[in-house]
Amino acid sequence: MFARLCNLFGRVNVDGREARERRKDAGLPSESNEGRRRWTWRIWRARRHTSSTAPDVSKKKFKKEKERLTTELHLLIQLRNEQRDHLIDFKESSNYNRNLHSQLLMEKNLKMSITQNQKNKEVQIDWALIEKYLVDLNLNGRTGADQQP
Repeated sequence: MFARLCNLFGRVNVDGREARERRKDAGLPSESNEGRRRWTWRIWRARRHTSSTAPDVSKKKFKKEKERLTTELHLLIQLRNEQRDHLIDFKESSNYNRNLHSQLLMEKNLKMSITQNQKNKEVQIDWALIEKYLVDLNLNGRTGADQQP
């Protein structure tokens, strides 16, 4: 930057160190950008702090929205857990009902087989009685026929 200024003013053979040393002795600011950077940083920070009322409002809205969303999330999680519990209860009750239905069918089939067995036994007893009656008739008929001729 100093070389450019020298070219503009027509001073080509000027040592930049001498000028800088004189400025330091005179209490003038140096040519480095350090001071300028600090100044812009300070301005930037000052602007940021002075305009903090708008972000405070948005921060408050953000906090309220965040709290609302977290409470809504907790409520949704609670609702999901309740629904899951209901589903588990429903599955357990349906399994119980299925097991109960299976047990009732087994009992019904067992009763039917028992009654069928009893009927079969009664029929067997009836057949045995009929057979005995027929045998007795045949024996009586032969003994009576043997006696008549």
